Amino acid sequence: MSNRTLIRGGQLIALLGAVILVLPLPLPSIFSLTGFIIIGLGLAPIFPCMLHETPTRFGKTHSQTIMGYQMATAYTGSTFIPPILGFLASNTTLGIFPIFIVMFVA
Repeated sequence: MSNRTLIRGGQLIALLGAVILVLPLPLPSIFSLTGFIIIGLGLAPIFPCMLHETPTRFGKTHSQTIMGYQMATAYTGSTFIPPILGFLASNTTLGIFPIFIVMFVA
């Protein structure tokens, strides 16, 4: 499978998990767990495939610099996004999580 196929497939799987999370509440809690697992499985291949695709898109001479930027952005995002999401969820509802997933996939 190509990197583009894995990235697009991962996005679709993550969207499916987000849809499962926003289903009506009378469903058993196993649906929420399943939604979170599907979101994780969908998001898992995206970052490694994007890194692997960098030399193809930007050339081998610039790929090290751009991969450094990608890594720095990823670490910055993993540092700040969870507290921001937690703060917003504590002031509103955890129902904003699927909205975040859809925004990130877009």
